[in-house]
Amino acid sequence: MKSKNHMKKLVTTLLICGQFMITTQMFGQTTPIEERHAVCGTVSPGVKWEEQFQKQIESFKEERAAHGASSAVITIPVIVHILYKTGQAVGNTPNISAAQVKSQIDFLNEMMAGTDPNKSSLPSAFKSLDGGNTNIQFCLALRDAKGNTLTEPGIERIDLTKKGWSDPSTFTTFDQITGLFDDKVKPATIWDPEKYLNFWTGDFTTKSYYLGYAAFPMGTDLIGLDPADVGTTTAQTDGVVMGSNVFGCKALYANGYYYTEPYIYGVTSAHEVGHWLGLRHISGDEVCGDDYCGDTPVQSGGNKNCANGLNWGCPSYPFQANKCGSGKSPNGEMFQNYMDYSDDKCRSLFTKDQVTRIQTTMAKGERRKTLGTHGLCDNNIAPTATFSADKTSGCGSLTVQFKDESQGTPTSWSWDFGDGSAASTQQNPSHTYAAAGNYDVKLTATNQYGSTPVTKSKFITVGAGSIYTPVKGGPATNTEVGAGAAGTVVRGLLFDVVNPCILQSVKVYATGAGDRTIEVLTGVGGTSVAKKTVTLPDGESRAALGFDLPKGSYFITVSTGTINLYRNTAGAKFPYAIADLINITQTDYKDTDPNYYYYFYDWEVRKSGCDVSNGIDNEKYEDAAVQVYPNPSKGDLTITLPSVASSTDVCIYTIIGENIYKMDAVNNNNKTLTVDLSAQPNGIYFVSVKSGNVITTRKFAIAK
Repeated sequence: MKSKNHMKKLVTTLLICGQFMITTQMFGQTTPIEERHAVCGTVSPGVKWEEQFQKQIESFKEERAAHGASSAVITIPVIVHILYKTGQAVGNTPNISAAQVKSQIDFLNEMMAGTDPNKSSLPSAFKSLDGGNTNIQFCLALRDAKGNTLTEPGIERIDLTKKGWSDPSTFTTFDQITGLFDDKVKPATIWDPEKYLNFWTGDFTTKSYYLGYAAFPMGTDLIGLDPADVGTTTAQTDGVVMGSNVFGCKALYANGYYYTEPYIYGVTSAHEVGHWLGLRHISGDEVCGDDYCGDTPVQSGGNKNCANGLNWGCPSYPFQANKCGSGKSPNGEMFQNYMDYSDDKCRSLFTKDQVTRIQTTMAKGERRKTLGTHGLCDNNIAPTATFSADKTSGCGSLTVQFKDESQGTPTSWSWDFGDGSAASTQQNPSHTYAAAGNYDVKLTATNQYGSTPVTKSKFITVGAGSIYTPVKGGPATNTEVGAGAAGTVVRGLLFDVVNPCILQSVKVYATGAGDRTIEVLTGVGGTSVAKKTVTLPDGESRAALGFDLPKGSYFITVSTGTINLYRNTAGAKFPYAIADLINITQTDYKDTDPNYYYYFYDWEVRKSGCDVSNGIDNEKYEDAAVQVYPNPSKGDLTITLPSVASSTDVCIYTIIGENIYKMDAVNNNNKTLTVDLSAQPNGIYFVSVKSGNVITTRKFAIAK
């Protein structure tokens, strides 16, 4: 067989009504089309990719010969991201029902198991080539990547209107489809492709006539190859995109949202999943081409004027025997193969060599070989405890909202907050820390299959004093600078953090409601430091950020999603200083025009750490009996304890609120407590003494 470079894309405009004759351009040729047909948009990788993949196939065959063929079935969790517009109810709309999704997965499993009922019409000459069971099945995932049980197994519904994304039902070209899905939808919504097969469904087929497209697998030995040879699949674009109205099997579920015959019986999914598992079109995308499978007959194609060696419709068997040369296809072309373009009811098999490619991909392919190993379709597992909090540090009396993120569907919870308070059995409790200190937090998650604990050491840090008062700076409004309008390009502002601070919020002006991802990087094209997706209304609003930034130089921008935020094209007067915390120095467009100002106004900033300045005068403290000496100290510090007859908690912390010493339940009968601080550097420190409900703070210095 010949090796060809297959980096060709089928870009075909197709007939709207089968009763009329039109012409269309296919690779520069004018081709009459007399019926309504649709196509696949998958782009196959090049020859060097195939050379590496063939090495993997040979390695797989050698391993299979040495150890025997495995009969184990790999079950791959599926998540279907369903795109729909605001107002489209679940059911007979692009917001397809769970029943329609299930019908697709059920029939996909039949095809992958080799039990497609259409095999009954398979010619005997091809039955001996049938690869049968691929040993791959698919399940609708029961849990998301964090272990949360999905309300609808395997389904995530995404309102594209609220996201500010384009309506795919208006698309007429493949570039429009990939521009939406590959550039916007996939990066924003993809679930871990090492754990899930990601499907996306969108309503693009009716006008574009594209049924779907898939990402080819990357191999384990492809590092260093030119992208033109390996394709452009990344961890952000992996998966399968399908038209909403061709995702489902009408024979199994009749009341769904379906396209027209012959594309309503779910075979497109096997075709696209075939690409996702390493299969090419049976023709190799050219007349008498090569799909690198020795048992698929070489074919000329062209039925119903289909190009590139492929066939539309359902030809009569045998079709075009030996058209590509004597002995090339003595039984005719295998239009019954899932990797042709023939009608749904006409296709029914993968060949043995195709199944070998599929199994090689699952054994050796990046983001394929780990699939089915995470128990995401299995209910019978103990939970894995984990959690987060809305804040992990603060000043004075700190209230923290905890969030359970345990995997494995826990049914009960036990929280130990580390401060001696009673345990909580709520799933997502709120807890207030009354004293300065560092606190370990432990969560135990339980279900009927067992319990698992997790402890996060020094997870909560509480400093004495209060948070610093926020200040604002930069242009207060978009009219304060100069002329401008909504910007649509990825631009932003360069700024310096002079002293560590928290960028609490910024004011923005949006043209159109929707999500925007605001990100701070170490410079233009630098490393991400902080990132948050915010949902903005149309017009003026304040975006809450909470970015904790150390001293350094940064770049703030809108990194993903629709931009459409106001920016000024004149009148900027840099730098803009915000107290002694931040200087906004310029934009990344400065070399072209230094008078622009991008997107972010009225910055709200506060200094990091805790303000203890209102707690260092002795007359403000609660218990005059509490004293520290010598002050300054050379490392040995004596603390006079309160006179009340109750246990006392003692905490020592630095001027920025870092805890360096803690002792609970000190016996007051000893009157004093001596602490060795000789290992601490020179500086200002604070002692917090809590006795009952009275908290007393003393300031001291270490000077060696």
